Amino acid sequence: MYKAVVATLAIAGCLGSGGVAHGQTPASAGDWQFAVAPYIWAAGIKGEVATLPPAPAVDIDVGFSDILKNLNIAFMGLAEIHNGRFSVLLDLTYTRLEAKSDTPGPLFSDAKLTTTAAFATVTGGYRVISLPQGFLEPFVGGRLWYVDTKVKLGSGLLASRKGSDDEVWFDPIIGVRARANLGSGFFVSGYFDFGGYGVGSDVTWQAYGGLGYEFSSSWSVFGGYRYLSVDYDRNGFVYDIEQHGPMTGVIYRF
Repeated sequence: MYKAVVATLAIAGCLGSGGVAHGQTPASAGDWQFAVAPYIWAAGIKGEVATLPPAPAVDIDVGFSDILKNLNIAFMGLAEIHNGRFSVLLDLTYTRLEAKSDTPGPLFSDAKLTTTAAFATVTGGYRVISLPQGFLEPFVGGRLWYVDTKVKLGSGLLASRKGSDDEVWFDPIIGVRARANLGSGFFVSGYFDFGGYGVGSDVTWQAYGGLGYEFSSSWSVFGGYRYLSVDYDRNGFVYDIEQHGPMTGVIYRF
């Protein structure tokens, strides 16, 4: 049951690494550039989760294959706007997972779980270095989390029961992203952010590094490795996890 909960949350964290940020150096001030980038993050997840207080927190270690088995629906998308050295980046993910599993011990026969999770990141950045060879862009922003969990326990030694829980929190973040062009269409890029500060989670941070290739001024592909950590604990709701794995996607610019 708890694996199913965390499976959805793992996919919900698939955004926020700034996939569009791997694109070209922007045009001069006054020229607007737009980009969209669907992508996939094949991440496993490990940590401690308690989503239905007063149930105790449970240690979790789930591979990406387990996540795919329980996925019902998912949407991932990223958009970016550039004007000169300034940029605004939006990440959005929505996932819904339905799963049924056995419960430990004889108190209940099984557990049916439905989990909905939404995750959004918005940042505003300024390129302190903007050259044909690449860029360096500090940014500030925030990440908004929403998780809703419904569970029904089948009768065993105890009568059947059902319950639900949801949580919303916001994490302010600061960070930096960068790119270096290697020539012949190839480039390397990186991303790092840090936040939480007790406003939402106690602490959250993530990092990405990878390689990309531009087919044209409009189309690019990228792939790399991403790591995300968040530690949230409020009123018995615990979400203290680390997730990491390879990521790949496509960028379209217009």
